[in-house]
Amino acid sequence: MRRYLKRNEKNKIEIIKAVIDEKLSKKAAAIKICQTIRNVNLLIKKYKKYGYTAFIHKNTGRMSNKKIKHQISDRIIDLYINKYENIIINTF
Repeated sequence: MRRYLKRNEKNKIEIIKAVIDEKLSKKAAAIKICQTIRNVNLLIKKYKKYGYTAFIHKNTGRMSNKKIKHQISDRIIDLYINKYENIIINTF
């Protein structure tokens, strides 16, 4: 899992910290991060429990299950170059 934060994640943390420090209301925070007050409450709970890692998506760093394996892509390229060299591929 990556340990650095994206810009929108940093922005959410700043806003949630402001709510915790009572510098910003929950309603204003909800408007700033375009979420509901209920979601702001959930973010506050997560931040208190897990810290900044609560804002990092849990699938970060994982390989996509739709990714084509390297061996298969090499085989496709090899077939295209050697066996089907005269075929024109049109993309729609």
